[in-house]
Amino acid sequence: MAVSDELVEAFSEAVPFALREMAGVEAVVRDSGPATTADGSADLAATVRLTTAVSEGRFTLSLPAATAAEMARRVLTGTTDDVSADLVRDCAGEVANVVAGQAKALLVGSPCHFALSTPTVRAGGPADPEAGWVIRFESDAGPFAVHLSALS
Repeated sequence: MAVSDELVEAFSEAVPFALREMAGVEAVVRDSGPATTADGSADLAATVRLTTAVSEGRFTLSLPAATAAEMARRVLTGTTDDVSADLVRDCAGEVANVVAGQAKALLVGSPCHFALSTPTVRAGGPADPEAGWVIRFESDAGPFAVHLSALS
């Protein structure tokens, strides 16, 4: 799946919607463009494999630790006062899952409509070394990025 304008637009819309609904987090796109090695590393990266009839790609939600912890606190408001590292990881995966689901719904009927996998979450390392496109966001929970990758 090529990183098409349609896919970028869907994730640019899905992220703010999902975060507002899940956590009351307001997010806006800061910038968007081809990914480079300067896009750095992520303290926490939640990745969802995207599959169409003809190809595969990935969506990775790349979060600094402070942003991930604040999002988890907001998602879990009223359920726990202790947001452990395990809960932060689980929450990052659930946020990625909801974002991917929202983007999938926005793409129904288009060639970019995809099936999605269960998210995998990892700590540290490159944000997504194979990302073809990055969308950087600012939010009231902190900055973060979305990386979109196409696989041959």
